[in-house]
Amino acid sequence: MTEKKNIHAGHRNRLKRKLLNMDSENFEPHEALEILLFYALPQKNTNPIAHELLQKFGSLSGVLEADLSDLIKVNGIKEHSATLIKLQLAMFRMYMQDKYEIKNMKITPDNAGDYIKRLFLGYNHEVLFAIMLDADFSLISTEKITEGTNNGTGIYSREIMSKALETNASNIILAHNHPNGLLIPSAADLNATRVIENGLSFINVRLVDHVIVANNKFTSILNKLGQLNYVHEYEESEYMPEEDAEFNEELFWQ
Repeated sequence: MTEKKNIHAGHRNRLKRKLLNMDSENFEPHEALEILLFYALPQKNTNPIAHELLQKFGSLSGVLEADLSDLIKVNGIKEHSATLIKLQLAMFRMYMQDKYEIKNMKITPDNAGDYIKRLFLGYNHEVLFAIMLDADFSLISTEKITEGTNNGTGIYSREIMSKALETNASNIILAHNHPNGLLIPSAADLNATRVIENGLSFINVRLVDHVIVANNKFTSILNKLGQLNYVHEYEESEYMPEEDAEFNEELFWQ
């Protein structure tokens, strides 16, 4: 029986050579997706599928961040292919954490912002991290406390305190993202920050800062609390900041 020839083999080999010749900087997004899909769809022309993915989700980042249930609605994409696509973002996060989270690295006001922003790459839903530091502000670990949806994430004081005791942290930086893109703390953010800081003080752990990240920028909730009445419990109806308010990338901790 004659082995069936893949009529797309020449095109695939050219794209692979382009990648292996370190020419990936000149790759178009659809070419990167084409190569990825080669390994899930060895007998299919993946070019039109790559284009359809980009058209549906708007960009390469949109494709990688898409839910699996939405990916498999694209013509030609089954669960196997969708899983391979989802793997890319998971591996990228692991790569970034492995590359930049060096145990005992010193966290300073100068490098904290960039470190924090990297934690949220690829997330389109709310996530809360607690960065555990020793007395000298050396990194112990970064703990994902909770992960929610676009409807919001509860900030769990007991979980944070438990992680602080478990890691023997002396200082903590909290960070969560706002997928809506607004660098504006909600009343719930302000109130939760005060409650968490008070709780940590009972176990002699300092809340160094609580940072919001949105659109690869950040702002300090503790700075905002310093401008408001720190002991007041805010309600959403009374705390209505301007949506276009400017927030500088300055940490409370200086």
